[in-house]
Order: sequence, then structure tokens, then C-alpha cells
Amino acid sequence: MKALKVVMQTSICFAYPSPFLFKRKGIINTIHDMGAWDSPDEAQTLNKYYFRLSYRHACKVSEKIITVSNFSKERICTILNVPKEKVSVIYSAVYDEILGGRVAPFETVREKYNIRINTL
Repeated sequence: MKALKVVMQTSICFAYPSPFLFKRKGIINTIHDMGAWDSPDEAQTLNKYYFRLSYRHACKVSEKIITVSNFSKERICTILNVPKEKVSVIYSAVYDEILGGRVAPFETVREKYNIRINTL
């Protein structure tokens, strides 16, 4: 039996921007909001600067940025000088009762789409 070599073409980071040393092709990052700029007094100083640096880095190395609303897209494009074509809006998921129980278990979706969660 011949072994297959699996090569990841895309890395999607949903919760936090990709790590600083993660600089390969096919990165898609998610930025939910620009709170580090819009509400700087609400964040601890270290967190504020971490997110400011990591969001700039994410925009630089990513092929695409995903965000949750057109408002956030506008803020990302304006503050970080990102071309609008690079940012896509994907609205948050709906409550599973609305779907009438037609919800796949997270583990099934995670394996099918190779979803990984980045944390500090």
C-alpha cells in the first residue's frame, strides 16, 4: 500500500490571529473587531499592544481576512490600510434551535475542514 502525503494548502485562524512566526502561503485570519483601537481604555495595556501588533501582522501575511460585519470590515480597511478585496464578511452562525436540529457535531466539522484553534 502506498502512503499518501497530505499537504495543507490553507490555514484558517478563527479565534486569534496567526502566530507571528507563521508566515506561509494560504493563511486566512479572522479579525472580529478593532477594539484595540476603538476602545483602548477597555483593554489591559499588554493586550492592547499585542492585538495591535498581531492584527497588523495578520493583515500583512494573510491571503484573506474574515470578519463578522460590514462595520468591522470598514474599520479594518481604514485603520490597517487593507484593500477591501482582501476582507470578506462572514456573519456569525445562528442558534442551533433555529436550524431544527440539523447541526453536525463540531468534531465532524473540525475534521472535515481541518479546523484548528489557536491560543496563546
